[in-house]
Amino acid sequence: MKRGYADTPEGQIHYMSAGVGEPLLLLHQTGSSRQYRKLMPMLAEHYRIYAPDNLGSGNSDPLPANVQ
Repeated sequence: MKRGYADTPEGQIHYMSAGVGEPLLLLHQTGSSRQYRKLMPMLAEHYRIYAPDNLGSGNSDPLPANVQ
């Protein structure tokens, strides 16, 4: 599994990625992308997996001050 950061106007978003093939985006409702760490290796056998942390969660930057 690889980790990386994507720059956005609101701050950096942390993500994990693994595998090859068609892309599959795993989005979490609350918490962080770490909840997918056991699932990702299984899916990575067939897909290129991306699991980002939302702003304000996980290893992403905090929410901007102007967000309520």
